[in-house]
Order: sequence, then C-alpha cells, then structure tokens
Amino acid sequence: ETGRRLDNLPRHSFNLWTSYQITPELLVGGGIQHVGSRDTQTPVGFFVVTVPSYTIGDLFAEYRITDSIRVRVNVLNITNETYFQSFFSNHSIPAPARSASATFTFDF
Repeated sequence: ETGRRLDNLPRHSFNLWTSYQITPELLVGGGIQHVGSRDTQTPVGFFVVTVPSYTIGDLFAEYRITDSIRVRVNVLNITNETYFQSFFSNHSIPAPARSASATFTFDF
C-alpha cells in the first residue's frame, strides 16, 4: 500500500475565516471550508469508493450589550449542502443540515 493515502483523507482541504467589527458593539464574520474528494476501500478490498468533495459556508453575528454581556448567533452550512462528514469502508456519517444557534455570554 505504499503511496496510497489513508482512508477518508482528502488530498486538498482549506478553511478561510474572517470577521469585521462594524461598530464597537457589533461583530460579524463568516468563513468557508472546502474538503476534497476522499477514497476508502471496501472491507474486502475489491474496489475503492470515492466520496465527492464539498464546500460549506458559515456566518455569525455577535452583539456586545455591555462590557460583560454578549449575544451571538451562528448559522452553519448556510447553503444546506448535503455531504458526508466522515466516510469509512463499512459506515458513513452524514453531516448536519443547515442549523443555527444562539449563545448568551456573561463574563465575570
């Protein structure tokens, strides 16, 4: 197996994230993640299964109410891409669909 990539390991992947402070209270940002196609062999090794590449985007906004209180909203997988988070010879794990969460932070 010399020279063969490990199962579920893409040849190329990257993440790009940024944020921008619009006002002293409001921070917005987001990013994209790309994972190239991945291969895995069947349990008996007769053939290789290739999982397609995917690209997803995430966004967030954070508002500072006071110096110690912040609220943040995250939206993950904004395009609702269907893809496999992990894929192995005998099972696969589909990734979550578009989702959102809100976080309330209190610093003390």
